[in-house]
Amino acid sequence: MKTLLFRIVLFVLIGVSGLLCAQVNFSINGQYMNRAEYRHGFSTLAAADQDAAFFVSQRARVMTSLKFQSAEIYVSIQDIRTWGSTANAAIDNAGLLSVHEAWVALPISKKFALKMGRQEIAYDEDRLFGSLDWLMQARRHDAAIIKFYDSASNTQIHAGFAFNQDKEQLTGTIYTVPNNYKTFQYLYVNKPFGKIKSSFLFLNNGVQIQKPNVIPVEYTTVFTQTFGPRLVYKESNNKLSGNVAFYYQTGTNNLNQSLSGYDLMAELAYDVTKKLVLTGGFEILSGTDQINVPAGESRSFNPYYGTNHRFNGYMDYFYVGNHINSVGLNDYYIKGLIRGSKTLVGAAMHFFSAHAQVENNDAPGTASGSKLGNELDLTIVYKLKPGISFQGGYSQMFATQSMAFLKDVAEGHKQTNNWAYVMLILRPGVEWPRTGLKF
Repeated sequence: MKTLLFRIVLFVLIGVSGLLCAQVNFSINGQYMNRAEYRHGFSTLAAADQDAAFFVSQRARVMTSLKFQSAEIYVSIQDIRTWGSTANAAIDNAGLLSVHEAWVALPISKKFALKMGRQEIAYDEDRLFGSLDWLMQARRHDAAIIKFYDSASNTQIHAGFAFNQDKEQLTGTIYTVPNNYKTFQYLYVNKPFGKIKSSFLFLNNGVQIQKPNVIPVEYTTVFTQTFGPRLVYKESNNKLSGNVAFYYQTGTNNLNQSLSGYDLMAELAYDVTKKLVLTGGFEILSGTDQINVPAGESRSFNPYYGTNHRFNGYMDYFYVGNHINSVGLNDYYIKGLIRGSKTLVGAAMHFFSAHAQVENNDAPGTASGSKLGNELDLTIVYKLKPGISFQGGYSQMFATQSMAFLKDVAEGHKQTNNWAYVMLILRPGVEWPRTGLKF
């Protein structure tokens, strides 16, 4: 039924656009991603008797844009599914078809504009706000953003706001949708200074929690503040580039704990030749000790709404639906990228350790070693034609016993923990489609 409705709406829109071509500008685009994955120890260590997983998933997305009077209405509809999740002759009622984006962009003056509705929000390599394009469903927010841009100074300022509710209500503002924020407000500033591009982000994130020890049940909203700068440097000859960022986090987290955490990252890349790029860097995300923990306190930084798959290894052991309110992470890495006319070949090695103490499960109350393991990521992208590419990768985690303690998987570090995938990506208008990568 949903598919039929979508086809009808799409047909009507195309017809109306033809009749009103003198008044409006209507455009339509689409994309398709298909990924086959093998998993044995992906996201967490494999157990001793665990069988490997294999599946195929896909995304088909249609995007439409209607422009008139300098305003734009944009709607993106997508179908997300794992092959076989619906029987071949069954009615498809699993809710796989959904609206990914539905927003309006409205210019207010020469320097100010308003964008509101369901939309992707992404800044600064997607570290704290990202589209999460790697996941088939991706990420979007129901929000309003006031945008300022001054062309003379090349200064960009965005102020964003969101307030979530389950549904229209007659009384109260209790929010019960799990694993989502109640409200947020943010300020983003971006301005270049010569060879250095600078940005600053402030995020006030509110999560609704149940008040402890209160009967009858009552709810309150607790707020965490995250703020800090990011600097990007690139030489005029494009050979040397680097970036550094520092974000501090304070307030009250979703466990009603007083929070004091930080994220420090730095990276330097050098183009050895036109085809070879070498990169080295580190990221330190603060964490909380698992032993002798002060009551009501946390030092665990949360990267919130970033595309976290792009950071800290492609096997998603850290901060991808996991590792929140944990021991943090020290991630030191080296990367290499070979660029051909139709191929990209990348290799990365991550050296992981815990920022805070990991408890030894074999001797409770004592600390285990801080080293968690190393991860090797190999990636290849082949451009078949403009807008069409194949992407594949292989990753392996070489874990330590401390990682097994942290993930609570007995003998997990003794297993072969690996992951492989291959995918097809079609994106008209994009010269070289790829996703989820940070070479």
